[in-house]
Amino acid sequence: MNESFSMERLTWLLRADLVARYRTVLIIAVTVAVLVIVQGMLLSASPNPPENIYAPWFLGMLFIWGPIAASQSFRELHDKSQNEAYLLLPASALEKTLARLLLITVVFGLFVLLFFLVLGWLNAVLNFLIMGRSVATFSPPEFMGTTLWLHVIVVQSVFFLGAAWFRKAHFVKTNFAITLGLLALILLAGLMVRVLFGGHLSAFMMTGDLSLDQGRFLEANRGLLEFLGWIGRPVYFAVLPPFCWWVVWLRVKETQVSYGV
Repeated sequence: MNESFSMERLTWLLRADLVARYRTVLIIAVTVAVLVIVQGMLLSASPNPPENIYAPWFLGMLFIWGPIAASQSFRELHDKSQNEAYLLLPASALEKTLARLLLITVVFGLFVLLFFLVLGWLNAVLNFLIMGRSVATFSPPEFMGTTLWLHVIVVQSVFFLGAAWFRKAHFVKTNFAITLGLLALILLAGLMVRVLFGGHLSAFMMTGDLSLDQGRFLEANRGLLEFLGWIGRPVYFAVLPPFCWWVVWLRVKETQVSYGV
């Protein structure tokens, strides 16, 4: 299969993926719904119930369930009992990559929003009928900030890469790789700080009081610090996710070609 693109084939791939995964999604969704409703009833019985109980659950689903789901995106690619059938699907590597990418970003994000919107109303109604008090419903505008969803995309892109790159224990190995990467960045940052701000650090070691020169230090190096932030944000938000997606596509393409497809 060449790298042509067909919206019809992409739609069929998405449909097949949804059918294959809906049972797992329903089990997790029902479990979370029961826990949230029970928590809502317990809190509604307290003298001062919190106004919003959904934020921890919502963020947990985005940053815990989301990465776990992303890390399982290409199980068939590495399973010897399933990879042949998956690789021989009449679709290009690009379409297979896009189908799984849309599933764990767009479809997953919309599902989480809709799930909590329905759960918020259900929770409020049940609490009112059973406990005689209601809890606040879920408010989507509170969670529609651009930065939040950009962080979701970045995190999921890394675990999406891990799903295609590692053959087993995708989630664990991706976390281990992230830890090693962060340690390397910390060491590199420490080296850069030592090279660029060695004089200031030497003064601190002699006086033991950094607060005396902190204002002058920040003012003197404001331009450099702003430049580092100006470089770091685009790399994190705009370069890292597409790079991960590109590597995933290469990985799927390489595996597909190796099977003579």
